[in-house]
Amino acid sequence: MSFFGILKFECLCFKIALQVVSTFLVIFYYPIELMGNYLTSWHCPMEILIDSSSLRKRVGELADQITNDYRDTSVVVLGILNGAAQFMMDLIGAMADERKASMQYDFVDLSSYQGSQSSGRVVFSKDTVLALDDRNVLIVDGIIDTGLTLSHFLKEVVKRSPRSLKVCTLLDKPSRREHPVVVDYCGFSIEDLFVVGYGMDYEQRYRALPYIGIYDPAGDNVNKRELI
Repeated sequence: MSFFGILKFECLCFKIALQVVSTFLVIFYYPIELMGNYLTSWHCPMEILIDSSSLRKRVGELADQITNDYRDTSVVVLGILNGAAQFMMDLIGAMADERKASMQYDFVDLSSYQGSQSSGRVVFSKDTVLALDDRNVLIVDGIIDTGLTLSHFLKEVVKRSPRSLKVCTLLDKPSRREHPVVVDYCGFSIEDLFVVGYGMDYEQRYRALPYIGIYDPAGDNVNKRELI
């Protein structure tokens, strides 16, 4: 067989291999991912607001933007527990390795929520152990609602004289804002809905869901079973 004959045969084999992989993805992978979203929500029927693939894509975009903005300097990343934990770790994981080398991160624990309602009072139970003076600080939150919790924390950080201070949130509810907060990086702006999943909870439930769902207590079979 001539050289060109061999090359033609190899190209044909490569084309067949690509078709096999494409067929596998269509038949097996994509349906499995969709089924995973369905199976994780069977116990508590809820509308999926943002699916897992959309979350991964947007987190990657935010990571690229933050990496570029801090490309010439180091940054301290502070996550607000517990809602920001999963988002923040995925965000850091998606950043370029050269940015991770000089990065420091920690978590703080403060909240104004009780169940699905804001209590109007911020409870601060864990502070950061990192020095913030003359540092570039990035605050990461899971969701910004009235802005009470975040505005309270920002005031505390400003007292420690950071070189710069920015805010990144996965979700933002601008229609609910009562306390002014400047958001530098936002994953998704949403309506006034109570959402759970991907770190967000209702009474410590549903944090581990791989998507963002709209929570409806009336359809919560978990709570119903506990009331029986």
